[in-house]
Amino acid sequence: MAGGAPVVSICVLTFGEHAGLAQRVLDSIEKHCPRREYELIVGANAPGKKTADLLRSLHKDRQIDHLIEAPVN
Repeated sequence: MAGGAPVVSICVLTFGEHAGLAQRVLDSIEKHCPRREYELIVGANAPGKKTADLLRSLHKDRQIDHLIEAPVN
């Protein structure tokens, strides 16, 4: 890693009201990938309330580096 920059960008796309599935995907990334080696970009396409709340909370806690929300599919 040059200058402490992430080696890779991991992009995850979520859709609708699937907070449990989104959490499982993000937990798996956290478990299997050293955090210092990646940046996490999450797209939320027409997220349901629970999914949006989860992703916003993780973004606020800096577990998600970039959160892109699209309210309409």
